[in-house]
Amino acid sequence: MMVAASANTLNQVFDVKNDAKMKRTMRRPLPSGRISPVHAAMWATSVGAAGTTLLACKANYLAAGLAASNLILYAFVYTPLKQIHHVNTWVGAVVGAIPPLLGWAVAASEVSLNSMILPTALYFWQLSHFMALAYLCCDDYVAGGYRMLSFADPSGKITAWVSLRNCLYMLPLGLLAYKWGLTSGWFSFEASLLTTGLTIGALSFDLYCIGCLTNETTEIAVVLCVAELRDDEESARQKREHYRAQSRPPVDYASVAQFPFLPVPVYISAQAHE
Repeated sequence: MMVAASANTLNQVFDVKNDAKMKRTMRRPLPSGRISPVHAAMWATSVGAAGTTLLACKANYLAAGLAASNLILYAFVYTPLKQIHHVNTWVGAVVGAIPPLLGWAVAASEVSLNSMILPTALYFWQLSHFMALAYLCCDDYVAGGYRMLSFADPSGKITAWVSLRNCLYMLPLGLLAYKWGLTSGWFSFEASLLTTGLTIGALSFDLYCIGCLTNETTEIAVVLCVAELRDDEESARQKREHYRAQSRPPVDYASVAQFPFLPVPVYISAQAHE
């Protein structure tokens, strides 16, 4: 917990200027000015060192090494990568998958194939979650200067497919954990129900992006085509921006949604929300 807190704090120290530009993150302690970057950096350094030392002394060196490596991967690889390339999402998913592996290392003093079930599930879930979040909050990420897959995917089709694909990968994990003797049959059943629900949600996201859940996509395409034929380029551009704003939900909605890959077919416009 201490090492995780250190990594998360360093991430926010490095991203303070970017976070201040995003509606979703501007109220965090650093962008809002409630804590100074120097104070946060000093606290992160001390708690990270203390946490790693405690793991080495009270658990084992394997756990301490995993914790320290994950801190470096999070703060010094994933964090700067967010402003460089959208592959940061996959790197960040690795960071999020390490903690349960670390817990296994503490308990068993080793890392085995059996220890990979929960980290694998967490890895796939994070990709599904953040792909949907990147789509819903695309404009906010642009404002913050972060590179996400949704930037190069205005229709959302690729982003939605990545989200759905990773939900599908999660489906057999509960059964696999049962077959390997790691858990009970009830766990396998419950895990299957949950992952099926997530997959259905991701499928609705995918169908929405390809236009199967609403005829709004066709209507927008027709309107824009007519605009380009009748109006000048500037007018057509303004119409594109208008419909693009209406096609995405308000940022604060995306921030509080329990399942951000369950977009409803029609959203209120950002202007109306404000």
